[in-house]
Amino acid sequence: MKISVVMATRNGARYLPEQLQSIANQLRLPDELIVCDDASSDKTREIIRDFTASVPFVVRLYTNQTALGVVKNYEQALGHCSADVIVLCDQDDLWRPEKLVRVEETFSRRPNVGLLFSDADLMDQQGTSLGERLWQYTFRKKHQTQIRSGKAFEVLIQHHIVTGATMAFRGGLRQTVLPIPSHIPLLHDGWIALIISSIADLAMLEDPLITYRLHSEQHSGIKPFSQTGCDDNVKDMSRLAIRSRYYAGEIEKLRAVHERLTAMLRDADAGPFEKKLQQRIAYVEALISHFNARGGLPQRRWHRKRIVLKELLALRYHRYSKGFLSVVKDLTI
Repeated sequence: MKISVVMATRNGARYLPEQLQSIANQLRLPDELIVCDDASSDKTREIIRDFTASVPFVVRLYTNQTALGVVKNYEQALGHCSADVIVLCDQDDLWRPEKLVRVEETFSRRPNVGLLFSDADLMDQQGTSLGERLWQYTFRKKHQTQIRSGKAFEVLIQHHIVTGATMAFRGGLRQTVLPIPSHIPLLHDGWIALIISSIADLAMLEDPLITYRLHSEQHSGIKPFSQTGCDDNVKDMSRLAIRSRYYAGEIEKLRAVHERLTAMLRDADAGPFEKKLQQRIAYVEALISHFNARGGLPQRRWHRKRIVLKELLALRYHRYSKGFLSVVKDLTI
């Protein structure tokens, strides 16, 4: 089994040497490290070139002359992979020495698993442990139970749970996730996990296989540590308008998923997954219908009752939202 580690960099010189060293310290070394640098202006590329000369495995560096952004940069990096297993890696974390051993063991032992992800320890920008875990903030116990019971697709289509820095997937599934849409409210890691969950099992490793660094320069963080400020565009919007905008983004995401699943169903190799894909497509269509209803509620509360009652009688509030809690919210917001 060959393993490719994929890293997308962008002005990562501050933390990159520690991350690269943690890769070099793996008990099971990668067969290759692929790095796509997104037009860095610091010493990122110089650090990678120096690292290349110090390790026994192949390091391939690709440089973007113009910045593509994190999603398209990762997409480009994945396009250069041909290994059996692809392991995503951020530029600012630290890997535990046993990470790639655990990845290889899991995929070797469980042939139905298409993607795995783990928990992570949290540290601050100085590298000091926060004494907390990533899943405390990103992965509710309820969702863990649902995924263990085979409901990964239904969970991931509404909740961003899988953090790319902890993720690995089978290289044979690479073409199902590429290209990665960049116009939807879902980053590359969420998209990859969601699409793979439509046809394959997901494995959750409860042990923290990395230490996830929280700092002000990272592209995306976790609450309550996120540096993201208030969106000025919503300051003068009503609560109903803000929620309608949210559902518009979710519907756009769902349509992108629907388009990809439909394309997968048409593929000549889709035979073993045909029934499962048909079920997923039907689920997405029902979810789009429900979100259209909830996102298009009229301003006057009295006029919402017919729409809400229709969704309630169709059981969509209980299947796709939070039941009567969502009903009350839609009637009172």
